[in-house]
Order: sequence, then C-alpha cells, then structure tokens
Amino acid sequence: MKRKILLAIAMLGFLFLTADFAMAYTPDGNLSDWGAINPNSAQWTPNAGIFYTVNPPVGNGGYVGPGWGGQLFHVDALYVTADNTNLYLALITGFPNTAGGVLYGGSYYSAGDIAIDFGANGTWDYGIEIGDHKAGYGGYNGTPGHIYTGITWQADTSWGGVSSPLYMLTAATDAGTANGFAYNNTFYGNNHWVIELSIPKTYFGSDWNEYGIVHWTMSCGNDNINVTTTPEPMSMALLGGGLFALLGSRLRRRK
Repeated sequence: MKRKILLAIAMLGFLFLTADFAMAYTPDGNLSDWGAINPNSAQWTPNAGIFYTVNPPVGNGGYVGPGWGGQLFHVDALYVTADNTNLYLALITGFPNTAGGVLYGGSYYSAGDIAIDFGANGTWDYGIEIGDHKAGYGGYNGTPGHIYTGITWQADTSWGGVSSPLYMLTAATDAGTANGFAYNNTFYGNNHWVIELSIPKTYFGSDWNEYGIVHWTMSCGNDNINVTTTPEPMSMALLGGGLFALLGSRLRRRK
C-alpha cells in the first residue's frame, strides 16, 4: 500500500512539474516556448497556466486605444507566469527598439517601463527599465533589463489617466538585472517586437505576491495593456515541487 501511495505521489508530482505552467521560459524573443503564439498568424493563445491579455488589432484608421498613432504605438499582447524561482514576462508591441525612441509629430517617444503592483493596491512599487529616452524628453535612463524600486512615475495626462503609469521619472534603488532580457524583432518582423524577461523572485523579497498587476505602455500612453494575476495557476509549480520533496523524504525514511 505504501509503495502505491509513493508511486501516486511521484506521478502526480511529475505531471505538475512537466505541465505547461511549470516550465522555464527562455528570454530570446521567440515565443514558441510560451505556446502556439505567432503574431504574424494572429495566434495568441499561450500554454495553460499563463495569465495574458490580447488587445484588438489596429484598425484601418490607425486607431489604438485610448489614443492614435498606428502600429508603432500599439501593444498586441502581454503574458505573465512564474515558477519556483522566476517571474516570466513576454510582451508583443509594434514599438521598435530604437536608441532614444521614435520621432513622431516633432517629439521623441520611447517604450515605457514595465510597472508591477503586487497586491493590486495601486502602489506600482517595482519598475523594469525597457529602453532609453531621448535627452530632454523625460524618463529615467536606467539600464534596460534592470529592476528598480523607490520610483516616481510619470502619470498619463493625455488620456484621462487610463495609461498611467507611463515610465519611471526617478528610481532610488537598482535591485538587479534580469536573468535574461530580450527586445527584438528577430522572429516576427518589423511590426511585431518582443520584449521578454526572466526575473529572479528574490528581487521582490517579502513583497512577492502571486496576486498583482503588470502594466505597460509607451511613453505617450497611446495604447496600454494590463495583466492581473491570481495565485492558483502559479502555485501549481510550487505544489509539484512540494510533492517531490515529500516523496524524497518518505524514501529516505524507508531506507
């Protein structure tokens, strides 16, 4: 009977750890490890256990919500998941990785910084630097792929606040760099740039909370995207690890 119980635990742990939501994601700009995602083919559905939001495509009039600006200023989709050690983020946008940003209408606009609000209480305590800002056009020029705290954020003043926060104005602390950071169009072409990160959960310390909001927009706020996470799917990977730990303990006792 005990052998059957141990075998059942082992099989259940194996299933959890090999399920889609328990795998690691390589931050290289290729989203095939996230599931059947190909923006060129309008395929957006990821693996199980991933939180995501997909925005409507840009219309013929070049409208993006809540502003205007066409594909450059459109964000297509945002994906969020985690395992025992890392938080994984993948974002698809039309905004190119251009030094200093994009000149549009006489102003330079850059990719906004990713904002994270653990607990979904409106604090936005963590920011991830994505791209640099043209001198004189606002923004905190941190190191791309680094995580910051003690942040003053630029608010959205053009679209009724719905795109806030836009980007970091100041940051007190550089918590460290992501395990991996990609911002390129290598796999999907000029209209679909991928921003992808793997971030150690230790950077978030006691603030880590599987319930929260991840937010991104470009520095003009023409389009924005949010993903709200809940604990259950992310916790499955932890459960799988716990089952294997329990199995190891029982086997050692038997020996």
